[in-house]
Amino acid sequence: MQREYAKAFKISSVYTPQIVVNGTEQFVGSNDNKLNETVNKDLQQTSNTKLDIDAKSTDNRTVAVNYSTDAINANLKIALVQLNAEKKIQRGENTGATLHHVNIVRDLQIISAMDKGNISLIIPEGLQAKDCRVIAFTQNITDNKSWLQRK
Repeated sequence: MQREYAKAFKISSVYTPQIVVNGTEQFVGSNDNKLNETVNKDLQQTSNTKLDIDAKSTDNRTVAVNYSTDAINANLKIALVQLNAEKKIQRGENTGATLHHVNIVRDLQIISAMDKGNISLIIPEGLQAKDCRVIAFTQNITDNKSWLQRK
């Protein structure tokens, strides 16, 4: 995906950390002030695209997601996101440190947006549905503009 954004933004290389906000702006991901400003500005905009999702855990390993959208010429991306995780580092320059992670994508389905449908996401071993959320967004195929929905 990062290489696709590089083409869309006409930049010659990819780098980390890179942030892309709503498919319209990219910059160095460590720039907290710019990130907050850009996200807050985009949150003030409304979308003409309708996207509704309903996610329910069907058993200990699966989340069923029903969706409906009026997106045209778009992909629909639906992800199972682990809310939090911690990892104690055993080796390397961060030995002994405990890293805290948020919103870790554990399963991702990318499909062509259509009126409505359903998909299943797999909950990884060691996690429960209560540890996760489902997010979905449409991404216009031609201009990479994205709209987000969370459950």
